Amino acid sequence: MQNFDHIINESDEQDSSLLETASEYEPESEHESIDCDQDYILTDESYSEDYLSDDSFDEKRKRKNSDRKSIFKYIKRPALKTKSRFKKTHSSSESSAELSEWDDDGRDDSAEISESEEALRKEKVEQEPFETIEKVVKVRKGAKGDIGGSTSLYMKLIGKYVEPTEIEESEDQYLIKWKDWSYLHCTWENIDSLKNPNIKGFKKLENYIKKYEDYDLNDSELIESIKEPIHEYTSIDRVLASRLDAQCPEKMEYLCKWKCLAYEECTWEEPDLVETLFMDSLNKFRVRQTYYIPPFDIRYLSNISYNKDKLSKKLEILNNGNCKGLKLRDYQVEGVKWLIHSCLIRNSVILADEMGLGKTVQIIKYIDYFNSEFNIGGPHLIIVPLSTLDTWVKHFSIWAPILHVVAFIGNAKSREIIRAYELIDQDSSRLKFNVLITTYEWVFKESCLFSSYNWFSMIIDEGHKIKNENSMLYQALYDFKSYHRILMTGTPLQNSLRELWSLLHFIMPHKFSDPNIIEQYAEYADKQQGYEELKSHISEFILRRTKKDVEKSLPPKIEQILRVDMTNMQKKYYRWILTKNYEELSRERKGNIGGFLNIIMELKKCCNHADLVQPENQQFYTDDVNSLLIGSGKLILLDKLLCRLHQNKSRVLIFSQMVMMLDILSQYLTKRHFNFQRLDGSMNEAARNRSIEHFNSPGSTDFCFLLSTRAGGLGINLV
Repeated sequence: MQNFDHIINESDEQDSSLLETASEYEPESEHESIDCDQDYILTDESYSEDYLSDDSFDEKRKRKNSDRKSIFKYIKRPALKTKSRFKKTHSSSESSAELSEWDDDGRDDSAEISESEEALRKEKVEQEPFETIEKVVKVRKGAKGDIGGSTSLYMKLIGKYVEPTEIEESEDQYLIKWKDWSYLHCTWENIDSLKNPNIKGFKKLENYIKKYEDYDLNDSELIESIKEPIHEYTSIDRVLASRLDAQCPEKMEYLCKWKCLAYEECTWEEPDLVETLFMDSLNKFRVRQTYYIPPFDIRYLSNISYNKDKLSKKLEILNNGNCKGLKLRDYQVEGVKWLIHSCLIRNSVILADEMGLGKTVQIIKYIDYFNSEFNIGGPHLIIVPLSTLDTWVKHFSIWAPILHVVAFIGNAKSREIIRAYELIDQDSSRLKFNVLITTYEWVFKESCLFSSYNWFSMIIDEGHKIKNENSMLYQALYDFKSYHRILMTGTPLQNSLRELWSLLHFIMPHKFSDPNIIEQYAEYADKQQGYEELKSHISEFILRRTKKDVEKSLPPKIEQILRVDMTNMQKKYYRWILTKNYEELSRERKGNIGGFLNIIMELKKCCNHADLVQPENQQFYTDDVNSLLIGSGKLILLDKLLCRLHQNKSRVLIFSQMVMMLDILSQYLTKRHFNFQRLDGSMNEAARNRSIEHFNSPGSTDFCFLLSTRAGGLGINLV
């Protein structure tokens, strides 16, 4: 895969010849900040006495048995509004405005009624609970009158929806996501039905119509491209809690988290729905209700009878006896053994295998081994980049499904739900999870919460992010209480030995208290001797394997640098940038280094595509592919390559340091009708996960994946 930003422009060919060549390959058809001193909503579920340090949250513990209603601050169970949504009349387009459903005497609305009856009816309407439109999901041409509660996916799944066999007349219909209801309860509605006085949020429908007013609803391909993939949101990820139904006390209702949606989207669901459609998730919830993690006690380890040879045999037996057919490679087994051995002799370590050798799986099996063989279930804290968080959760479900894993992520509402239902059992004050996975952002912003636990192990993916011992993140994580620390990084030594010392000091502060312990090796006259002695000194704490050492079956990597010329348009604006900044560039002394770097960045953008540096008085037209191609020599060459690769049914990854360049590439791929996915730092967790899953799904038609180097270069698995 070629990094798009590293193609060098040096040849002198003209644009016309490049475009002529390219035409041969043209297809025939077209965050918020959280202060540590902020008061959290505390409940019996919020914190555990067993896992709180003696000096944290003393004032908040005193409020532990205060009003527990706060845990429901964000989680509302709406009343079942069967009158307003599930018993609408559909005899005509005017039916939505009728109020016959509230008539006590059953008379038709067209009949005359007295003023007193009218006043009584209006009073009943006002007392009826409101439904609120949360969003308009998609639009269709549907059979006239085929709207209302019976059209929800839930009704279809339980066989209570009868699809019209003959469509005499059609109308525009909109799939509505209702506030405080899950996507299973989305219903198809028309404009008239949404004008019901007991429905709020009609403005959202107007905005949706305005946005897509020029779209042809009969164009199935177009409608498919703009609709939201709600089928991903209609499966339960996990059941979080249960309670008695306020409307029917003899029944339980369940708080459900939905797949691909944040915790803030949790909804309370009726038992009939959960027991009928999601019994497996309900059974897992019931198991978690009876399974709690005992407090970690260091005395557990002192009672372990440990023999290195027996450990090797045990790991080999476990690896060969996996009923799912999952098997570690030999070097991965050695890595797991090394991690376990290091923990038992209390050496915190750095797992520094090259990217692609399965560091994630080795960590998971290390955690699983302590749980299954030594009955030490944690708690474990894993800190990862946002782009890989979902991958970690999925790998745990595959390699260690018995472990209870919680992803601490999301906005304030989501995090409050996690605190209330996923961390501590309110009755026993014991942990409900084995592994807590979070990101660098939230482990720092919520450091007051995380520092209050006694972690068995703290694992940091992409550990080189804490190479600066003076950074606030480093200091925050350094103060966490943990028995064993593991850093994961494919590049333990990036710039200097001081950075390596920072990592070693983080894991073994008493062993590596002084930077000179490491930096002295750089002063050797014989650099090779200094390197060998340094390697020997730290070998006990760092395990480093490369692909060429352990994966002999891998084909060799081929790297080619293709050099292309700028187009005339690029040359024009390249000269324009230099001319505009002539005074700044002509200074012999006392120049502004910041201004100089800005000029260099503008020139770099111009080399990628002229559209990135267009003057304010210029307007580029990109209504076809050629108008995009003439702005970049790189894109002309890329067009030739992609057309050929697409014909060969290959798949392509394109990396770029500039997100704005990904915007142009997205336009190009769209105009070429190449299916693609995208991942960059501006996307939230759910959008990133959807892109990765869609690209990796069996039978995926995606041809290309666009990635930014920062967000997409952190251990993402693409197939």
